Amino acid sequence: VYDSLTFHAIVCFQWSDRMAPVNQPKDKKRERACQHWPEEAKSAGKRKRDYGERGNEKQEKKLFVRKTSKPSGKIGCSGGGFVMKNKRVLSSQLERRCSIVHYVYQKMLGGSMQAQLRQRLELAFVRSLSSYCLFRRASPFDRRVTCLEWHPTHPSTLAVGSKGGDIILWDCEVLAKTCFIKGMGAGGAITAMKFNPFNPSQLYTASVAGTTTLQDFNGHTVRVFTSTEDWDPNFEGSEYVCLDLKQKGPGDSLGDIKFSPYEAEKLYVASGDGTLSLQDLEGRAVQVISRALDCGHEHHNVCCWYCSVDVSASCRAVVTGDNVGNVVLLSTSGEEVWKLKLHKKKVTHVEFNSRCEWMFATASVDQTVKIWDLRNIKNKTNFLHLLPHEKPVNAAYFSPTHGAKLLSTDQHNEIRVYSSSDWTKPQHLIPHPHRQFQHLTPIKATWHPRYDLIVVGRYPDPKFPGYTLNELRTVDVFDGNTGEMVCQLYDPNASGIISLNKFNPMGDTLASGMGFNILIWNQEEMAAKKHEHLLKAMTNEELEP
Repeated sequence: VYDSLTFHAIVCFQWSDRMAPVNQPKDKKRERACQHWPEEAKSAGKRKRDYGERGNEKQEKKLFVRKTSKPSGKIGCSGGGFVMKNKRVLSSQLERRCSIVHYVYQKMLGGSMQAQLRQRLELAFVRSLSSYCLFRRASPFDRRVTCLEWHPTHPSTLAVGSKGGDIILWDCEVLAKTCFIKGMGAGGAITAMKFNPFNPSQLYTASVAGTTTLQDFNGHTVRVFTSTEDWDPNFEGSEYVCLDLKQKGPGDSLGDIKFSPYEAEKLYVASGDGTLSLQDLEGRAVQVISRALDCGHEHHNVCCWYCSVDVSASCRAVVTGDNVGNVVLLSTSGEEVWKLKLHKKKVTHVEFNSRCEWMFATASVDQTVKIWDLRNIKNKTNFLHLLPHEKPVNAAYFSPTHGAKLLSTDQHNEIRVYSSSDWTKPQHLIPHPHRQFQHLTPIKATWHPRYDLIVVGRYPDPKFPGYTLNELRTVDVFDGNTGEMVCQLYDPNASGIISLNKFNPMGDTLASGMGFNILIWNQEEMAAKKHEHLLKAMTNEELEP
C-alpha cells in the first residue's frame, strides 16, 4: 500500500514520462563517448530529455526563463539585482542521481527517503509549471480584489473578498456554482478572512468598520465577536488615527479571509467596515466577533479597523490585528482572551505556525516581524524573536510543509526567507520589484502548500537593477531553499499587476488577484479537459427547455 507521498511520486513520474519526447536514434559518436562516461553519467545520458528542454513555442509565450551568471552579493543574499535562473540549473544535480522509480522501489523495501523523494517531486512539479496556462477568469466585483482564501476541503472552491466589502464563494470547475455576499460599497476594505476550522460553511471576517464577525454565505451575521466600540479610551492600544476616506458612512472592503479548520461552511473575514466576523455558508446569521469604535467623525464612522486574521484549530483560537498596532486573541466561540498593543503601527498580517501550536507571527508597517509564544505574552517587548526590516512589511508566512521557515514581503523590493536554525538573520534575501502603490492591493509572496516554493506577482520598476524596457508583469516562482527564480508565468490576456497568488491545498491550481479580476491557472492538459467539461455543461443548459 503506497502512502500519499509515494502516490504523488508515481503520478509525477507518469506525467514526466508522457511529456518526454520520442527517443531519437543514437549517434555513433555519442555511443563512443558514452563508453568513457562513469556509470552515473551513463544512466543520466540514457534518460529522456526533460520537458523543459524541448523547443515548445507555446511554452515560451507563458514561461519566461533566462540564465544569469552568479552575481557577487552580501552574505545571505541570493544575489544582487534581478536574479533569474533556468529550472534546468535547479535540476542538474538531481538529474544525475536516480530516477523517481528508484525512490519508489526503495520506499517499498522500507527505506526512509522522504527528503530525496520530496526533491524529486518538487523537480517534477517545477517542470510541470512550464505547461501552466490561464484556465478561467472572473470579474464579479466593482472594486479591486483585496484577499482570497482556498476552501480547506474543496480543492476547486475559493473565497474572494473585495475593497467594496463583497465576498464570493466560487467553484472554478463548475459553470455557475457561486455564492455572493454584497458588501457596503466604498469606504473600507475586508482586510482579512478565514474559514471556521469547525464549520467550513462559516467565515471569520475582519473589517475596516471595526468588527470581527462570524457570518455565513447568505450574508447573515452569526455573531459579533469583538468590537473596538468596547475598548477603554485609556487603554494603551486606543491611539486612534483619524482618516478622511471621502465617503460618508461605514465601508466594508475586505482585507483578509480564512476558512474555518473545523466547520467547512464557515469563513473568518476581516473587513474595512471595522468588523471581524464569521460568515456562514448555510444561511445562518453572520456572527460579528469584534467591532471597532464609532468615532463620530463627519466623513466616516470608524478610525480603527481590523487588517488581518488567522485561526488555530489545535488551540481553538482566533487572532486578529488592527491598523494602530493592536492584536486581539479570542476563542473560536468569541470570548476575548487578551488584547495588547504589540506593534507601533498597523498590523498587516498575523499567522499561527501550523507545526507548532503555541507559536505565531505578526507583521507590521513599523518595519518589523515578531514571533511570539502564545503561552507567554505580556506586552510588545515580550516576543521570542524580532526580525527588523528596512521597509514596512506586508506579510509573514510560516512554511506549511514543516513550519521551520518564515517568508516575509516588504513594501518595496525585498523578499526574505528566515530559518528556525537562526532567526537573527535571513537565510535568503531575494531582490524583487513589488513596490507599494495607493490604489494597488499590497503584493504578498506565499508558499506552495507541498514544496518549499515561493510564488509572488511582479510590479516592474524602472529603478530596479536589471529592469528591461516593457518588462512583463509576471507571476514569479522562487526556490525557497536557494532563493533563486525557477520560472515565470505570463498570459497576454492577463497583463495587469497580479497582487495576490495562492495555490490550493492540493498544490495543483493557482488562484490570483489582478485588479478587479480573479484568475485561475492550471496545467494546459488539465485545463483543456476542464474547458471541455464546461462547454458540455453550457451546451446541456442551452438544450434544456
